[in-house]
Amino acid sequence: MTEADNDNARSVASRLGQVGVWLAALGSVPAQRARTAMIEIEELGYGAVWIGEAPTTKEVFTHAGLLLAASKRIVVATGIANIWVRDATAMNAAANTLGEAYPNRFVLGLGASHAAATGAGAPRAGRTTTPHAGTGRAAGGRDALVLRPARAHGRSA
Repeated sequence: MTEADNDNARSVASRLGQVGVWLAALGSVPAQRARTAMIEIEELGYGAVWIGEAPTTKEVFTHAGLLLAASKRIVVATGIANIWVRDATAMNAAANTLGEAYPNRFVLGLGASHAAATGAGAPRAGRTTTPHAGTGRAAGGRDALVLRPARAHGRSA
């Protein structure tokens, strides 16, 4: 990471605040209700809203875009985007798209989820069986991800 990347990461981390909102129900309500909730949460002064992903909720990147569009300053963070439901290239592209559209307002959290949420936890045919192999490619080949804003056209957002 460059010094500019480090500065951007610190900026996003500070904007997350000490207390955020984890509201799993946002993924199950109609879009208009989720937009209204985001406006209310932002007006209350929270720095971040954390959203999850499950088979019965909205797709996490589309959902994050909906929530970001409904708000002006709040950070939307995935806690988690499931590494078994899309490949690393698709996740990286989605995160970079949101990072470009909403600079310093999107944080991507990746995880393997729970067995019940992934169809007994088995990866789909042809997929890696090592979660870090999939996430490492999205992070430039690193074994672990660090907090950094998504990139826009190869530059820090």
